[in-house]
Amino acid sequence: MSIMVNTRVACLQRGPPTIPSDASRITQLLCTNEPPTEEEEEIFRFFVKSGRSYLSNLDFRIALMKNSLHEMEQIKGKLGPEVSRYKGCLGAMRRMPLDVLELIFRFGVGYFMNPEDFFNSTTHCLDINSPPWIYARVCRRWKDIVVYKLPSLWTRVKFDLGKIRNSSSRRIPMALSLLSIYLSRSSALPLTVYIDMFSAPASPDLVGIALRLVAAHSRRWQSLFLVGGQGIDTKVLSGDSLMSLENIQIQESSVEVPRSLDIAASQLRAWSAVGNLLSMSVQITPPTSLCRQITEYSISTVMYTEVLKILPLLPNVRKLSVQDIWNSNNPPTSELRLPYLREFNIRQQNNRLAPFLPTDGLVALLDSISCPALTHLSVSVYGIFGDAFKRFEQRSNFELQHLVVGEGAGILVKGLRNRLAIETIEIRGFHFYTSVIEVITHLHVPPALTPVALSMSWSPATSNSHSNISPPVTPFPNLRRFQFQLSFLPFMDIMEKLHACVSSRRSGSATPLEILVAARDGQARTMLGHPRLKDLRSMGAKVKITST
Repeated sequence: MSIMVNTRVACLQRGPPTIPSDASRITQLLCTNEPPTEEEEEIFRFFVKSGRSYLSNLDFRIALMKNSLHEMEQIKGKLGPEVSRYKGCLGAMRRMPLDVLELIFRFGVGYFMNPEDFFNSTTHCLDINSPPWIYARVCRRWKDIVVYKLPSLWTRVKFDLGKIRNSSSRRIPMALSLLSIYLSRSSALPLTVYIDMFSAPASPDLVGIALRLVAAHSRRWQSLFLVGGQGIDTKVLSGDSLMSLENIQIQESSVEVPRSLDIAASQLRAWSAVGNLLSMSVQITPPTSLCRQITEYSISTVMYTEVLKILPLLPNVRKLSVQDIWNSNNPPTSELRLPYLREFNIRQQNNRLAPFLPTDGLVALLDSISCPALTHLSVSVYGIFGDAFKRFEQRSNFELQHLVVGEGAGILVKGLRNRLAIETIEIRGFHFYTSVIEVITHLHVPPALTPVALSMSWSPATSNSHSNISPPVTPFPNLRRFQFQLSFLPFMDIMEKLHACVSSRRSGSATPLEILVAARDGQARTMLGHPRLKDLRSMGAKVKITST
């Protein structure tokens, strides 16, 4: 058999027989009954015999190849799944170091997010199809890490009592059981608790059970968010239950009556009030016993008179944050002085409920207070209030050290009276490129008059004044860091602007600048390849450009 196979293979390797070249003669014979000549007949018979033999060998070879192909397909069908199975055991996730997995899990549960932003974006903590619950169902290793080795994944408790009301009666015990499991998995770590009782169930017994479950861990509460303006039932709390509480936020409702939240929290330092557009007033205030220990206060979506009503109750406030402040028809009659306030954050933004929020409420607030000790100011305002800020600065006579601003940065920087203490200026917002250019312009040291310029401008009327010319004043001489964000600068070379600014400040003997730029990927690459970058660094500027 092998000899026959080898013979046929050798025949195929010699190639097919040569086809006679006289095609017209074949066509002629096929159209008639004329017989071929003896020579032609001999050629034709040899070609037919050779061709049949070659075709027979070719059919044999095709059959062999089909059989081999069938065998190979069978091997592939058997081997492929096995290779995939074994490859699955070699996945990178199986070899992922524990510290990397822990970082991924923390990022997935929002551990690094601001608590308020986290609670606004996440679902209920009893949603078993969301992190960290879902991580524990992937594999045994992940469950061991999530449940037993990372209690920090379970330290943010968002509990909406309305979820229980919307559940069927048979699922209520399950929800309470899940809550108990969630809290126990946080071990003894501090908790950030979010309680929404705005749409609570009608059954007071059920509310009491849920609150007692959460309150059982109240000694570990570090931050507390109460939605709907409700307080917490002090009957479920002992005198020292809130011994670790440092921060509390109250979201007001339109149905609350004015009252004080009667709690004892020796470590409480920060209080936040979020108003309601239907009332725009503060209904729940800190208890008198805690007012002197509160150093940070945040308030939003209220009339500015509400701010002025609350601040006198907090004599030691060091940090104040206001957002979306509205005007009032009952202006105050006297100025409020905040002698210890060092940090002031102002934010006035457009939103879904108030798309054209005016700045007159903010202007009225600034015209009603003075802050002589202010060193840190952050401003994010959509609207013009530069004149109000000038009056505020002149009345307070503060010496800012750190300024963070968005739109209108150029107006604020240009209008600052006390510039000597400013150490950092930061412009936030990718689309405020005009503000960036304006601020860079205000940081320039004006050129001094040269002898040639003096001679060209000489006249009898100016001869005496030339002798009294003083060198140009360096704006913000102690500025150490300038930070901004960029998306796209149309027809503008920002590196040339920065080079001119740093060069002028160098001649004015100003403090060397640290320049931090966050830009879109294409813009960042352009800036990193700019020839002026090397020049800036050679002049002592520390330039860091990052891609976002």
